[in-house]
Amino acid sequence: MADDDTPPIGRARQHLRIVLAGAFLLVVLGAAGGVLLLRRGGTGTTRISLEKCSTSLAVSSPIPTSDPSITSLSAASSALGAGQTGSTVVEARLASGDSVNAFDVTMTFDPRIASVTSVCLDDNWRQSLAARWDNSGGSLRVAAFRLGTGCAGGSDCPLFKVTWTARQPGRSPLVMSQPMLAGAHDGVAGLLPGVPGESGVLVVQ
Repeated sequence: MADDDTPPIGRARQHLRIVLAGAFLLVVLGAAGGVLLLRRGGTGTTRISLEKCSTSLAVSSPIPTSDPSITSLSAASSALGAGQTGSTVVEARLASGDSVNAFDVTMTFDPRIASVTSVCLDDNWRQSLAARWDNSGGSLRVAAFRLGTGCAGGSDCPLFKVTWTARQPGRSPLVMSQPMLAGAHDGVAGLLPGVPGESGVLVVQ
């Protein structure tokens, strides 16, 4: 591995940008009511403190329509039989000028087709901020951050895994609208602009 030729003051500034980006998202989440008292709920919305996945999440195959010059979020498609369990990995694909160390993602799904059983964070994400899902209304929200060096530009960055239980045959789009990623864009800390969420599909056969 090549030596890091960045001067100490440069490295300090980079680290400060990363910390500020995480703090910025914390403020945004707090203002939006996103920092939750995490607890196990009853029926309806379930709120929990996220655990780490037992193994690091493997990134899925690249989506052909993805534009490598734009940071995007994707939910891997999966198929399972009625009554079975399966999983979906949500990951960020980062443009070369972007890095990420915090996220806030909401996904909708068809609760008639499948229900959320559990959610876990990739091992690189140290702190969960929000985790809740509603198997009646068909929505899921996960937010987390990491201090220090985040996911580097030009890489695939797994965020979390959703485990489903199939309910009945059909197709459920997994739609992410207006996801928030925080880190640095072209060296400037803050929320990454205009991050699209690429929908996956959960198929119950």
